[in-house]
Amino acid sequence: GADASVLAESNGTSVDDLYDILETRLGAGQFSTVHLGMRKSGKQFVAIKRVLKARMSSERLAMEARILRAVSLLHHPNLVQLQHCIESTSAVHLVFELLPGGNLMELYEQRRGVPLPCVEAQALVHDVTCGVRALHEMGVLHRDLKLQNIMLSRERRAKICDFGFAIFLPKHSTVRSPTHVFSP
Repeated sequence: GADASVLAESNGTSVDDLYDILETRLGAGQFSTVHLGMRKSGKQFVAIKRVLKARMSSERLAMEARILRAVSLLHHPNLVQLQHCIESTSAVHLVFELLPGGNLMELYEQRRGVPLPCVEAQALVHDVTCGVRALHEMGVLHRDLKLQNIMLSRERRAKICDFGFAIFLPKHSTVRSPTHVFSP
């Protein structure tokens, strides 16, 4: 099986050596929690996703880390950027750029049924489409694209996040239908 430790940049360094994990919880999922953090050098805010090893298979965790590394190498404006991956005995901490605009589900709920202005809606759809296209061009299938997994930057640019269910497509396969792109 895959080993997540091969992908973690711990080198004996703990997450607490490099970051202050603040009490503010930004989100939670089936396998992880995300907290606001601050880089000790440079005082930069980040999002720190803590994945407990006991809750996720090492193969799944290794796949997510590989995909996040590949995605981050693109520096694509519509894909979240992984900044650091640190492993401890019980968890893997994935450190991401902070996206303070929340997610699209939160935006939808805040608007209480009032549609976005057409120009803003078109820009968000364009951002998501560009992000999905970049993923597919690099052979990645997200498999969990939903409003909660599309975050907004300070500038209200949409960025796809949460690659916990993503996979690398086999060579020479193509995505032919939207049913393969969006979760039900």
